[in-house]
Amino acid sequence: MVLTQEELKEYLNYDLETGIFTWIKNPNGNKKLRSTIRQDGYKVIGFKYGKYLVHRLAWFYVYGKWPENQIDHINGNKSDNRICNLRTVTNRQNSSNRYMHRYGHLVGTAFHQQTQKWLAHIYVNGKNTHIGSFDTAIEAHKAYMQKLQEIENERK
Repeated sequence: MVLTQEELKEYLNYDLETGIFTWIKNPNGNKKLRSTIRQDGYKVIGFKYGKYLVHRLAWFYVYGKWPENQIDHINGNKSDNRICNLRTVTNRQNSSNRYMHRYGHLVGTAFHQQTQKWLAHIYVNGKNTHIGSFDTAIEAHKAYMQKLQEIENERK
């Protein structure tokens, strides 16, 4: 069987402010809903027909449909499942939003020794494009994320 939004709302309450699910109707009588944390840091709830990632279940609870793409935690905290912290993104956007790149710096940034500035750059359609020079890695990363969003919007 497939879980419906009506059934979900019949049994569980989702607090938009905290991102926490609690029972409305629980066979065991307690109100607190247990979740487990997977090795990758995402919370999982066992409910009715299976196990659900809490951030995807929150999206379904609020919007009434399962997300077509991935769900990104805007602030990078996988435990923060408030709806205001969740957004649908493509795989590329989601992997680009990781705070640190595997080489230890922010995604889309590089430090330029001669100028002592952080460079923002993006690789699209086989071409590396310079976005700008910035005083901090965070500023460069924000510029990269903004450019990535512009590119994604143009493709729509």
